[in-house]
Amino acid sequence: MESEPKTGVLGNGTVAVECCRHLLKEGESIGFVVGDARDDGENDWQLSLKQFAESEGLRFYQPGRINEEKWYEFFEREAPDYLLSFQYRRIIKRRIIESAKKLAANLHFAPLPKYRGMYPIAWALLNGERQFGVTIHTIAPGVDSGEIISQRMFPIEEEDTARKLYFKCIEKGVELFKETWPKMKSMAFELTPQNPKEVIYYPKDSIDFSKNRVRWEDSCEKVFDFIRAYIFVPFQLPATMHKGEELKIAKVRRGAAEERGKAGEVLEISEEGVEVACGSGSVIVALTDKVDENFPPQTEFLEKVGITRGSRFS
Repeated sequence: MESEPKTGVLGNGTVAVECCRHLLKEGESIGFVVGDARDDGENDWQLSLKQFAESEGLRFYQPGRINEEKWYEFFEREAPDYLLSFQYRRIIKRRIIESAKKLAANLHFAPLPKYRGMYPIAWALLNGERQFGVTIHTIAPGVDSGEIISQRMFPIEEEDTARKLYFKCIEKGVELFKETWPKMKSMAFELTPQNPKEVIYYPKDSIDFSKNRVRWEDSCEKVFDFIRAYIFVPFQLPATMHKGEELKIAKVRRGAAEERGKAGEVLEISEEGVEVACGSGSVIVALTDKVDENFPPQTEFLEKVGITRGSRFS
């Protein structure tokens, strides 16, 4: 009697948990799970893959470096039928990829071939994209360069920040995996090569999130997109300076002002926050003094930090 196909999982966070949960619900055999070395087993802003795997009695490993001989030998010894990656943080090399007897596939939070590599969500917002997507592709040597198995596109809404778009990718990614898995398991899918002319790739050092200061002299559109790209609690918020003190921006929308006021000048104050002049146009932002999802009531906070109409940010 032929044994059940074995699946190996590499992953991190909520998307990996939910995709593993689906596999188990479908009666699939997960032979092992490889997670992030920094996963401490506690649910925080994301679900812990370590906690989930251990609660389900799955073998769980956390290599600091996966591209080493002992891990090559581990994958070759395990020889999973399917090797599935869900937001795993490391690039895996050929010997691990080829350990999969049938298929090695990855779920990438981007509409490949656009936004290969790092920080695809932040870069999509910085570039003013109005559409985004999630992609399941075969794993090939290189970075997100494999052939496309399936893809789902969706709009980037006005209120989408990097954090909101990330969670939207989790939702759409899990939906796409659930829909695609039967075809993956039966190997009944068509592969679409990525068009090299459409490739956009960003390496690990392409963004320094510590350089989070808003440039008010930029256009309203550029300021709006920059702020959205840097809003990702609990890691960072974009910032501005007022009288030598740093303030953080927790929310943004486009303003109605056209050519009035100097760049960085506070044009209006409301319960929503402050309307600030940009190089052209304006944005309305809510301010805070810490990286937190919950920002303080604006009129009280603005009075506390001494911001009035005519104040100037730098």
